Amino acid sequence: MDTLKLNWNGLDLIGSAHIPAGASDAVLMLHGFTGSRIEFTYLFVDLSRQWEAQNLASFRFDFPGCGESDGEFAQMTVAQQIAVTEFLITQLRVLYPQLRLHVLGFSMGGLVALHTLARAPRDLLAAVTSLCAIAPALNITEVVPQQAAAIAKPLPHGGFDLLGMEVGMPLLSELASFDAWARLDQIMLPLLIVHGELDAVVPVADSAALAQQIAGASFAQIDAADHVFAQIGHRRLLANTVAQWVISQAT
Repeated sequence: MDTLKLNWNGLDLIGSAHIPAGASDAVLMLHGFTGSRIEFTYLFVDLSRQWEAQNLASFRFDFPGCGESDGEFAQMTVAQQIAVTEFLITQLRVLYPQLRLHVLGFSMGGLVALHTLARAPRDLLAAVTSLCAIAPALNITEVVPQQAAAIAKPLPHGGFDLLGMEVGMPLLSELASFDAWARLDQIMLPLLIVHGELDAVVPVADSAALAQQIAGASFAQIDAADHVFAQIGHRRLLANTVAQWVISQAT
Protein backbone atom coordinates (compact mmCIF):
# COMPACT_ATOMS: atom_id res chain seq x y z
CA MET A 1 0.00 0.00 0.00
CA ASP A 2 1.21 3.49 -0.90
CA THR A 3 0.05 6.81 0.54
CA LEU A 4 -0.93 9.46 -2.01
CA LYS A 5 -1.32 13.22 -1.69
CA LEU A 6 -3.09 15.30 -4.33
CA ASN A 7 -3.77 19.04 -4.07
CA TRP A 8 -7.29 20.23 -4.89
CA ASN A 9 -7.99 23.97 -4.64
CA GLY A 10 -5.17 24.39 -2.14
CA LEU A 11 -6.25 21.44 0.02
CA ASP A 12 -4.16 18.30 0.33
CA LEU A 13 -6.27 15.18 -0.22
CA ILE A 14 -4.77 12.08 1.38
CA GLY A 15 -5.30 8.70 -0.22
CA SER A 16 -4.20 5.09 -0.16
CA ALA A 17 -3.32 3.05 -3.23
CA HIS A 18 -3.28 -0.75 -3.45
CA ILE A 19 -1.72 -1.68 -6.80
CA PRO A 20 -0.75 -5.33 -7.22
CA ALA A 21 1.83 -6.13 -9.87
CA GLY A 22 0.20 -6.78 -13.21
CA ALA A 23 -3.17 -5.21 -12.33
CA SER A 24 -5.14 -3.90 -15.31
CA ASP A 25 -8.15 -2.42 -13.48
CA ALA A 26 -8.52 -0.15 -10.48
CA VAL A 27 -11.47 0.97 -8.34
CA LEU A 28 -11.70 4.56 -7.06
CA MET A 29 -13.56 4.29 -3.73
CA LEU A 30 -15.66 7.18 -2.37
CA HIS A 31 -16.56 7.01 1.32
CA GLY A 32 -19.79 7.93 3.05
CA PHE A 33 -21.10 10.73 5.28
CA THR A 34 -18.93 11.13 8.43
CA GLY A 35 -16.67 8.38 7.03
CA SER A 36 -13.13 8.27 5.69
CA ARG A 37 -11.00 6.23 3.32
CA ILE A 38 -10.90 3.55 6.04
CA GLU A 39 -14.69 3.49 6.55
CA PHE A 40 -16.70 2.09 9.44
CA THR A 41 -14.97 -0.93 11.02
CA TYR A 42 -12.39 -0.77 8.20
CA LEU A 43 -14.80 -1.71 5.41
CA PHE A 44 -12.76 0.03 2.69
CA VAL A 45 -9.46 -1.40 3.94
CA ASP A 46 -10.97 -4.87 3.95
CA LEU A 47 -12.32 -4.51 0.41
CA SER A 48 -9.00 -3.14 -0.90
CA ARG A 49 -7.06 -6.05 0.59
CA GLN A 50 -9.48 -8.63 -0.77
CA TRP A 51 -9.30 -7.08 -4.24
CA GLU A 52 -5.52 -6.87 -4.08
CA ALA A 53 -5.45 -10.64 -3.58
CA GLN A 54 -7.54 -10.89 -6.79
CA ASN A 55 -5.12 -8.65 -8.73
CA LEU A 56 -7.51 -5.70 -8.67
CA ALA A 57 -6.09 -2.30 -7.74
CA SER A 58 -7.89 0.35 -5.68
CA PHE A 59 -7.59 3.98 -4.66
CA ARG A 60 -9.37 5.42 -1.62
CA PHE A 61 -9.23 9.08 -0.65
CA ASP A 62 -10.48 11.16 2.25
CA PHE A 63 -12.82 13.92 1.06
CA PRO A 64 -11.95 17.47 2.27
CA GLY A 65 -12.50 17.82 6.00
CA CYS A 66 -12.59 14.05 6.45
CA GLY A 67 -9.96 11.63 7.70
CA GLU A 68 -6.48 13.04 7.08
CA SER A 69 -7.33 15.43 4.25
CA ASP A 70 -7.17 19.19 4.66
CA GLY A 71 -10.31 21.28 5.01
CA GLU A 72 -13.20 21.68 7.41
CA PHE A 73 -15.99 19.12 7.70
CA ALA A 74 -18.41 22.00 8.29
CA GLN A 75 -17.81 23.19 4.70
CA MET A 76 -18.69 19.84 3.13
CA THR A 77 -21.45 19.66 0.51
CA VAL A 78 -22.57 17.21 -2.16
CA ALA A 79 -21.46 19.70 -4.82
CA GLN A 80 -17.99 19.92 -3.29
CA GLN A 81 -17.62 16.15 -3.26
CA ILE A 82 -18.75 15.94 -6.89
CA ALA A 83 -16.04 18.45 -7.83
CA VAL A 84 -13.44 16.47 -5.88
CA THR A 85 -14.51 13.23 -7.56
CA GLU A 86 -14.12 14.82 -10.99
CA PHE A 87 -10.64 15.98 -9.97
CA LEU A 88 -9.62 12.54 -8.67
CA ILE A 89 -10.77 10.79 -11.84
CA THR A 90 -8.80 13.23 -13.99
CA GLN A 91 -5.66 12.99 -11.88
CA LEU A 92 -5.67 9.20 -11.58
CA ARG A 93 -6.03 8.78 -15.34
CA VAL A 94 -2.90 10.91 -15.80
CA LEU A 95 -0.92 9.21 -13.03
CA TYR A 96 -1.94 5.63 -13.84
CA PRO A 97 -2.71 5.45 -17.58
CA GLN A 98 -2.10 1.69 -17.58
CA LEU A 99 -5.15 1.06 -15.36
CA ARG A 100 -8.80 1.00 -16.45
CA LEU A 101 -10.61 3.06 -13.84
CA HIS A 102 -13.91 2.08 -12.22
CA VAL A 103 -15.70 4.34 -9.72
CA LEU A 104 -17.34 2.97 -6.57
CA GLY A 105 -19.21 4.98 -3.97
CA PHE A 106 -20.65 3.89 -0.63
CA SER A 107 -23.69 5.57 0.98
CA MET A 108 -23.23 9.35 0.47
CA GLY A 109 -20.21 8.46 -1.65
CA GLY A 110 -22.53 6.33 -3.77
CA LEU A 111 -24.85 9.30 -4.25
CA VAL A 112 -21.86 11.48 -5.17
CA ALA A 113 -20.58 8.89 -7.66
CA LEU A 114 -24.00 8.68 -9.34
CA HIS A 115 -24.40 12.44 -9.65
CA THR A 116 -20.81 12.96 -10.80
CA LEU A 117 -21.20 10.58 -13.71
CA ALA A 118 -24.80 11.53 -14.53
CA ARG A 119 -23.67 15.03 -15.43
CA ALA A 120 -20.05 14.43 -16.45
CA PRO A 121 -18.67 15.89 -19.69
CA ARG A 122 -17.76 13.43 -22.42
CA ASP A 123 -14.01 13.51 -21.73
CA LEU A 124 -14.54 12.60 -18.08
CA LEU A 125 -16.90 9.77 -18.97
CA ALA A 126 -14.27 8.43 -21.34
CA ALA A 127 -11.89 8.06 -18.39
CA VAL A 128 -14.24 5.70 -16.49
CA THR A 129 -15.03 2.11 -17.47
CA SER A 130 -17.90 1.39 -15.07
CA LEU A 131 -19.72 2.62 -11.98
CA CYS A 132 -20.74 0.83 -8.79
CA ALA A 133 -22.98 2.33 -6.08
CA ILE A 134 -23.17 0.55 -2.72
CA ALA A 135 -26.26 1.52 -0.70
CA PRO A 136 -26.36 4.99 -2.31
CA ALA A 137 -27.90 7.55 0.04
CA LEU A 138 -30.84 8.56 -2.14
CA ASN A 139 -32.64 9.50 1.09
CA ILE A 140 -29.95 11.99 2.14
CA THR A 141 -32.43 14.86 2.46
CA GLU A 142 -34.30 12.81 5.06
CA VAL A 143 -31.56 10.96 6.91
CA VAL A 144 -29.33 13.96 7.74
CA PRO A 145 -32.15 15.91 9.45
CA GLN A 146 -33.20 12.68 11.21
CA GLN A 147 -29.70 12.29 12.63
CA ALA A 148 -29.74 15.93 13.68
CA ALA A 149 -32.99 15.45 15.56
CA ALA A 150 -32.06 12.11 17.13
CA ILE A 151 -28.45 12.37 18.29
CA ALA A 152 -26.94 15.74 17.36
CA LYS A 153 -26.53 18.91 19.42
CA PRO A 154 -27.57 22.22 17.81
CA LEU A 155 -24.84 24.84 17.44
CA PRO A 156 -25.42 28.60 17.90
CA HIS A 157 -24.74 29.50 14.23
CA GLY A 158 -27.23 27.01 12.79
CA GLY A 159 -25.29 23.81 12.21
CA PHE A 160 -25.11 20.88 14.60
CA ASP A 161 -22.56 18.76 16.43
CA LEU A 162 -22.78 15.16 15.20
CA LEU A 163 -20.46 12.88 17.16
CA GLY A 164 -17.83 15.62 17.38
CA MET A 165 -18.15 16.71 13.74
CA GLU A 166 -19.77 19.99 12.77
CA VAL A 167 -22.43 19.52 10.12
CA GLY A 168 -22.51 23.02 8.71
CA MET A 169 -25.00 25.32 7.07
CA PRO A 170 -23.49 24.82 3.57
CA LEU A 171 -24.72 21.21 3.55
CA LEU A 172 -27.99 21.90 5.34
CA SER A 173 -28.83 24.74 2.95
CA GLU A 174 -27.95 22.61 -0.06
CA LEU A 175 -30.10 19.70 1.10
CA ALA A 176 -33.13 21.97 1.54
CA SER A 177 -33.53 22.06 -2.25
CA PHE A 178 -31.50 19.02 -3.35
CA ASP A 179 -33.14 16.40 -5.57
CA ALA A 180 -31.25 13.15 -5.02
CA TRP A 181 -32.92 11.48 -8.02
CA ALA A 182 -32.49 14.28 -10.55
CA ARG A 183 -30.86 13.29 -13.86
CA LEU A 184 -29.77 9.87 -12.63
CA ASP A 185 -31.65 8.25 -15.51
CA GLN A 186 -29.08 9.93 -17.77
CA ILE A 187 -26.23 7.72 -16.56
CA MET A 188 -24.74 6.05 -19.61
CA LEU A 189 -21.97 4.00 -18.01
CA PRO A 190 -22.40 0.34 -17.05
CA LEU A 191 -23.83 0.50 -13.53
CA LEU A 192 -24.00 -1.98 -10.67
CA ILE A 193 -26.01 -1.14 -7.53
CA VAL A 194 -25.40 -3.29 -4.44
CA HIS A 195 -27.48 -3.09 -1.26
CA GLY A 196 -27.83 -5.02 1.98
CA GLU A 197 -31.24 -6.60 2.53
CA LEU A 198 -31.49 -5.38 6.16
CA ASP A 199 -30.11 -1.86 5.67
CA ALA A 200 -31.77 0.32 8.32
CA VAL A 201 -30.17 3.58 7.10
CA VAL A 202 -30.93 3.62 3.37
CA PRO A 203 -33.95 1.64 2.12
CA VAL A 204 -33.02 -1.23 -0.17
CA ALA A 205 -36.17 -0.44 -2.14
CA ASP A 206 -34.60 2.86 -3.25
CA SER A 207 -31.70 1.06 -4.91
CA ALA A 208 -34.00 -1.47 -6.53
CA ALA A 209 -36.16 1.35 -7.90
CA LEU A 210 -33.12 3.23 -9.22
CA ALA A 211 -31.87 0.13 -11.03
CA GLN A 212 -35.27 -0.07 -12.76
CA GLN A 213 -35.01 3.56 -13.90
CA ILE A 214 -31.56 3.35 -15.48
CA ALA A 215 -31.29 1.45 -18.73
CA GLY A 216 -28.98 -1.55 -18.45
CA ALA A 217 -28.31 -1.15 -14.72
CA SER A 218 -27.69 -4.27 -12.62
CA PHE A 219 -28.88 -4.74 -9.04
CA ALA A 220 -27.47 -7.14 -6.45
CA GLN A 221 -28.93 -7.63 -2.97
CA ILE A 222 -26.73 -9.08 -0.22
CA ASP A 223 -29.13 -11.16 1.88
CA ALA A 224 -29.26 -10.33 5.62
CA ALA A 225 -26.58 -7.62 5.27
CA ASP A 226 -26.90 -4.25 7.03
CA HIS A 227 -25.83 -0.79 5.84
CA VAL A 228 -22.12 -1.27 6.58
CA PHE A 229 -21.90 -5.00 5.77
CA ALA A 230 -20.84 -5.64 9.35
CA GLN A 231 -20.30 -9.37 9.03
CA ILE A 232 -17.26 -11.07 7.53
CA GLY A 233 -19.31 -13.24 5.18
CA HIS A 234 -21.24 -10.25 3.85
CA ARG A 235 -18.02 -8.34 3.17
CA ARG A 236 -16.52 -11.27 1.31
CA LEU A 237 -19.64 -11.52 -0.80
CA LEU A 238 -19.61 -7.77 -1.43
CA ALA A 239 -15.93 -7.85 -2.45
CA ASN A 240 -16.48 -10.76 -4.80
CA THR A 241 -19.62 -9.22 -6.31
CA VAL A 242 -17.79 -6.00 -7.15
CA ALA A 243 -14.66 -7.80 -8.40
CA GLN A 244 -16.69 -10.01 -10.72
CA TRP A 245 -18.54 -6.94 -12.02
CA VAL A 246 -15.29 -5.08 -12.72
CA ILE A 247 -13.78 -8.07 -14.49
CA SER A 248 -16.91 -8.52 -16.60
CA GLN A 249 -16.78 -4.87 -17.72
CA ALA A 250 -13.08 -4.94 -18.55
CA THR A 251 -13.23 -7.86 -20.99
